[in-house]
Amino acid sequence: HRGGGNGIEVSALNFALTTADKLKSDSLYVKKLPDIQTIPPEILVFAPKSLSTFNSKFSFGKTFSKTDDVLPEDTGLSADDSTTIEIPSLRPHIRYTQQGIGNLRRCVVEITDSVAIAHLASVLATISYFFSPIKYISEKNLAMLEHVNKGPFDFKASLDVEVHLRDCIICLPNCSATEEANGLCAAINLKYTQAWRGFLFSGPGKITMSIESEIKHIFVAPLQELYNNQIQALIDGFTVSFLTENFILPCERFRHRNMELLSPWIHFSEWVSKPNKKLDASNGIQLINLIVSPIIQSDDSLSGGKNLFTNDYAGFESGDTVRLKMRISLKDITFFIAVMDQLKANLVRTAIFRDAVKRTLDQYREQYLTEFGDIRHLPMLTHYLVHTDLVAKVEYDREIHADLCDLELILRNNTYNLNILRLNIHDIRASYTEASDMLNMAAGLTFSGRAY
Repeated sequence: HRGGGNGIEVSALNFALTTADKLKSDSLYVKKLPDIQTIPPEILVFAPKSLSTFNSKFSFGKTFSKTDDVLPEDTGLSADDSTTIEIPSLRPHIRYTQQGIGNLRRCVVEITDSVAIAHLASVLATISYFFSPIKYISEKNLAMLEHVNKGPFDFKASLDVEVHLRDCIICLPNCSATEEANGLCAAINLKYTQAWRGFLFSGPGKITMSIESEIKHIFVAPLQELYNNQIQALIDGFTVSFLTENFILPCERFRHRNMELLSPWIHFSEWVSKPNKKLDASNGIQLINLIVSPIIQSDDSLSGGKNLFTNDYAGFESGDTVRLKMRISLKDITFFIAVMDQLKANLVRTAIFRDAVKRTLDQYREQYLTEFGDIRHLPMLTHYLVHTDLVAKVEYDREIHADLCDLELILRNNTYNLNILRLNIHDIRASYTEASDMLNMAAGLTFSGRAY
């Protein structure tokens, strides 16, 4: 509505993505899709955890006792608990909401009780399918301004994006889609937020990104048996907090004008008053912080501090130091190498696919960006978006800090149930500062090892 807000809400009870080359159809459009409950996990990219295909030992909607040798991840039960276990309930496992007014948008994605299998080529192709049209529509609008000798401009950004993952499993397969595929899996809760405000090239502007994740456990399992209570966690539950903030300070020539343009819409904090002596270039400040620590019992964490997986090797020591314990075997290392080889193969396949698509798009790009009959009757971007002159590329000063918890790595031979090596790493910290007139780097750790 003109002068009013708008909103979108979409949810799915059963939503699945599969690898396109496995649909076995000669046509670009598949006339008849298979039943979602019968799709084999080897070709799935994304699906709800409630699918019976993720564990051949039970069917959808059934309740099992502990004697059925099944342990759904999100029940928080161990194999010794004398109770029943139920598959995740039937509810929308993916929801998208969007709210907006003017060019301010807030987009929220909520994903619960889902499994994502990282067939990287298919994932990136899916992302490109949705975002490429948006990119080319924006390019065409900018080309229209250039066609009438206007610009270049820097448009006010006002966008919030949030992604919430709850009780999800992410799997990295060790081979292509086959019935024997296994996965390096992580049960995860995650909250991702990113916000764009102001003029992101000319300033003042700010980009903030935050990722708070709980890796509740990491394990190796066949893709058809993700709910097996015989699965052994390889590492204790831990949290990863990643925060990056980009501040764009306007050049002295345009500072007052740009501040006036944004004042009705955005209220910046004190950082916007930081001096920038450059006359023709914006100055950026980038702050990055990374913290890795074990999950500690707390009501403020994403899962209430509960480690929801059976782990016989707790990493919490009796002393003051909280240590993250990782326990892997020689066979696990061989499996990790296979997973990395599969990822590299997917990257090569993705690069080939992108080159083919780019060559196709380039054939039509020049014509697409020079013919404006389809948008000539519409208002230009400058009609309804706050804008200013685009200045030279932003030059960033960077400051990066990383702080990782103590780590204990145990290398085992599971065949003979023997430890091979124990490695303790402490005080893992790094710092990096870069500016136009200086560069500072510092990193340190201490470690001790024991061979058996």
